[in-house]
Amino acid sequence: MSDALFWVVAAIIVAMGVFSNYTNWKQYKASKEAKEIFMKNHKDAEVTELPKTRVWLFAGLCVLCLGLAVLMSVVKSEEMSESTRWSQVLVYAGLSVFCFAMVPEALMDAKLVHTPDGFMYGDFYFRFKHMVGIVQSHNFLKSDKAILTGNKEEIIPKPVAKWAEPALLEYQARRKAARKKGRNR
Repeated sequence: MSDALFWVVAAIIVAMGVFSNYTNWKQYKASKEAKEIFMKNHKDAEVTELPKTRVWLFAGLCVLCLGLAVLMSVVKSEEMSESTRWSQVLVYAGLSVFCFAMVPEALMDAKLVHTPDGFMYGDFYFRFKHMVGIVQSHNFLKSDKAILTGNKEEIIPKPVAKWAEPALLEYQARRKAARKKGRNR
């Protein structure tokens, strides 16, 4: 690969990392504020801690990429030009920034605020009465789909979907029992 291509790739990765950091941390802050407001306004709201595997994965990858960047900057090789070496240092540093940008997204998934009638993901409140179901993706992707009324779909993370599916079924059973009880009167 030529030096120019390495520099272009490095610039793209750094730009993507900076942009992802900006958008993900902004979204995390909005989510955190919305959850705090929601908790103040809904006395029956509870917080459920979900697995933080992705937080640790991205933090570890961030440290690994940063370590590789430092290693590349210190170790010199006769087989590689200085320009190529420094562009690779920038690539690893950019990957580290990009991995750091994924941490707030993973943190949003790790704390779920919910009531008996729904749950919050991001800064959006999913009401169970407006949910038709949850479609699980059967691949390695990190997200599933919440099917809402009006043929709307929202992407939610797998840990949130795993929590929400039984909660939705429980809500639907409570609602069905309440309707049945109301008809018997």
